[in-house]
Amino acid sequence: MAHHHNLREVLTSRRGRRRNPLLQFDASAPVLEVAALTLPPTLLHCGSYVFAHARAVVLGREVFLVGRGAMLRVDALTGAARACAPTLFPRKKFAAAAVGDRIYVAGGSARTAAVEEYDPEADAWRVVGEAPRRRYGCAGAGAGGVFYVAGGVAMSGEGARALEAHVCAGSVDALHVASGSWARPRVLPGGGCVVGACGIGDHLYVVASHAVELSFWRWCSGATGRGGDGRGWGGWVALEAPPMPRGSVGLGMAVRVAMAGLGSNRVAAVVSAAAVRGHNVAGDGALEGMVLVYDIAGGKWSRAPDLPPGFRRAACAGVEC
Repeated sequence: MAHHHNLREVLTSRRGRRRNPLLQFDASAPVLEVAALTLPPTLLHCGSYVFAHARAVVLGREVFLVGRGAMLRVDALTGAARACAPTLFPRKKFAAAAVGDRIYVAGGSARTAAVEEYDPEADAWRVVGEAPRRRYGCAGAGAGGVFYVAGGVAMSGEGARALEAHVCAGSVDALHVASGSWARPRVLPGGGCVVGACGIGDHLYVVASHAVELSFWRWCSGATGRGGDGRGWGGWVALEAPPMPRGSVGLGMAVRVAMAGLGSNRVAAVVSAAAVRGHNVAGDGALEGMVLVYDIAGGKWSRAPDLPPGFRRAACAGVEC
């Protein structure tokens, strides 16, 4: 039986609605399908803020949508959804990823530096350690038995806060799940700010913003020197940058990238760009829901169909089904 790597997009609805749209993109046949996602009765009371900045994590064929004080488990094949135990600490704009058969979350909370682990069989969270730095607006990825927490801004440290925030923006903390030990890969070259991340195999892929342009990188753990298909700095290898429409990246613009691995050979990125509040930006470079797919073997990006209007801040996940 053939296996297709699908990109699933989940968007939360406005308060009071009983159905959320679920979008499916089949990477082998670039078409979009939209279906209704019925919320479990226990989640109907939730306000729109609960899943406004949710993270989508895949275990097997199931997508876990981790929100602020709530979690949804969706069967990607049937569309059936049920509520699960929420994280122990409410989080917003946090890092989340699967490593093995567990889900890990970190960041997004001023109250704690705790890293939480979710066991889907027991439907329970537990604290497994503390992150070296409290981050807000960070991205998460799992690769090679490691939980990566990348980018964001620092949420602690009264002195030199601006410097700490800058360092956090281009840095990565890596939790080796089996040993419980933390490592700190080299800061992203060029002073970029990580705006999206995902893991494929043993590698971490990140998109970074440099104010006037984007860059795309692969972290090769333990590597030194040059990479075979890009310029190498320690473990970082520079890859082809995502192609962006004119005016969508620049001073006064904020870029958001939701990333997911599609099998072992492709990276999907859902890109949005908008003017930062209080900034007057020449022209209209705003965009929402642009879908790009990177072919790892070929080293090239291609553009897939955009998301339908209304899919704002969509969470995405790659599912094999």
